[in-house]
Amino acid sequence: MTCGEVDRTIRSGNILVGSATCNNARDQYRSACCTEECQLCRDPDGDFLDLRERVVKQGGYEATCQEISTILSTTAKEDSLCTDAQSQLGGECCYEQCALCGDQSDMNTEWYATVNFQGFSTTCLGIDYMLRAEQVSDGSDRCSELQGAYMDRCCYAADSCQLCKADGKLYEVDPTKTVVTEQSFRSTVTTCTVIDETMSKLGKSDQQCMEGKQNYFGQCCDLSDVIVS
Repeated sequence: MTCGEVDRTIRSGNILVGSATCNNARDQYRSACCTEECQLCRDPDGDFLDLRERVVKQGGYEATCQEISTILSTTAKEDSLCTDAQSQLGGECCYEQCALCGDQSDMNTEWYATVNFQGFSTTCLGIDYMLRAEQVSDGSDRCSELQGAYMDRCCYAADSCQLCKADGKLYEVDPTKTVVTEQSFRSTVTTCTVIDETMSKLGKSDQQCMEGKQNYFGQCCDLSDVIVS
């Protein structure tokens, strides 16, 4: 009996998923009949990369990366067709997406913080969308350039101090406001943006963070502009 005949027999019997008959049939025939499908953009460690929107030309054959991936999904991952395609086409079709804030496990993103890009006002979410629309690879010059330009404004450590965060809401810092700070018995006029950037280097539980929020929250934070709620 072929695997196809086994499958048709099971289906024609209206056997319920999870029943003893179903489980016994799976245990008996899975190793001989079932394979894991080929994934073009799976790396040797088993992680999945992103698929580029690109046309590939190989030996007189022309197809999009998506079409190639769809065709390969009908073969087993151990098949030579799969491994050869991954080796020959993976570099053209697959990439690791550049993330604005790098390793997301220890960084958060202020998605709606306002930034300037080539003379136009946009948000950190807009910059991240552009990275994805352009399919910018992690580690590329373009990725490093944009991370270097916007990481300080858009990204913060998950446990960092945030001047304008209160009651679970994150408010926009008013860049037009200034405050007077006291250092070594001298008064200095400082912008709220500088205060926010300085405090972001502290931990949210630091005494200096809590004192800074108490002193400057009311003067620096625009309560009409909620970034995250």
